[in-house]
Amino acid sequence: MKAFEAINPEGVFLYAGQNFSDASRLLIDHHLIAAPVLNHNKKCLGIVSTDLLLDALLKSTSADQDIQQIVQDDYGILDVHDEIIFDPNNTPAVTIVCKDGIPIGMIDYSYLLELYSRRDTETRMELKATVDAVDTHIMSIDNEGRIRIINKWMAKVLDLNIEFALNTFAAEVIDNPEIIALLQKQIIIHDQKMNLKGHNYIPFAKNIITEGECIGRVLLLRDVSEVEVLVRESVYTKRLNRELEAIIESMFDGLYVTDGQANTLRINKGFERVMGIT
Repeated sequence: MKAFEAINPEGVFLYAGQNFSDASRLLIDHHLIAAPVLNHNKKCLGIVSTDLLLDALLKSTSADQDIQQIVQDDYGILDVHDEIIFDPNNTPAVTIVCKDGIPIGMIDYSYLLELYSRRDTETRMELKATVDAVDTHIMSIDNEGRIRIINKWMAKVLDLNIEFALNTFAAEVIDNPEIIALLQKQIIIHDQKMNLKGHNYIPFAKNIITEGECIGRVLLLRDVSEVEVLVRESVYTKRLNRELEAIIESMFDGLYVTDGQANTLRINKGFERVMGIT
């Protein structure tokens, strides 16, 4: 994530000469934990946080006091195009975002957590919509055997409730030994085909590798029942055509077929014999 994507908010600052009351009102109105303090040359003098204001007020400091009395320099600085490296143990509570060296906004730790959480939720929703849109049955587990992803097609064929199945151990909720064996690499499916609820599936199982490390296993089931029906129908049609061809050619009577436009489509041997043409 780039710094400009996490600014909260843009262009909200305190300025040298403002007092505690001004700072309190700004933080309350914008629901902020802190705000940068700039001088009139737009140079950052530091930050004022809600904690600093509360501490000062508890010490009976007047609300008219200049905020420069409590500014602190415990903040980070990023350019708008810098990548945010989020480390919970080493990330300042507030980071000033600059463009061409001039502050344009800030990033606060709490908003950053909220943003990451929101994006994680959106990513999960997009992933769910994607795997459900594919009519292939999909499921993945982590290294401990917990179900991490399962689409509606796989859940349906295995009689699973998606919300219940997610993050549970596959071996505890799936009663099909062939599926468990595929997930555990013990391939026992003969001829690479299995039958579930009257449908034939071709299974595909493979380890999930990220940066050279195995983080789980994915299982895909491709329904080939309709393909098999089409193949059988195609074989039947070819056999029927051969039989019809043999009947036509063995007829003593002559057969001539036209398209109605005086174009010859076919003749049989009887027609060749009667008419003397080939």
